[in-house]
Amino acid sequence: MTPAKPAPRVRHRVTRARAAAAARWREHSHTTNARVPAPLLRQHFPLSRTEAAPLEAALRVGRITRRGADRPSTHDIVEALHLRGFGTP
Repeated sequence: MTPAKPAPRVRHRVTRARAAAAARWREHSHTTNARVPAPLLRQHFPLSRTEAAPLEAALRVGRITRRGADRPSTHDIVEALHLRGFGTP
């Protein structure tokens, strides 16, 4: 079965997001957010103390690894922990 093609509007948004990521990381020789090393990501987009709180709690008790902890917002962190079956820390 062939996967469905995304709607033109979605395709356009994805293309724009990919171009923005490539431009953002060009000086560091990366083309996607996924390829950016965690230390570089933390340097350019550090979490606030509030955003980092659930992450630090999950790290302390071993629910998540440092590599798995590189997320841009509290919502993403909490959602990731919820999807892993941990609820909120």
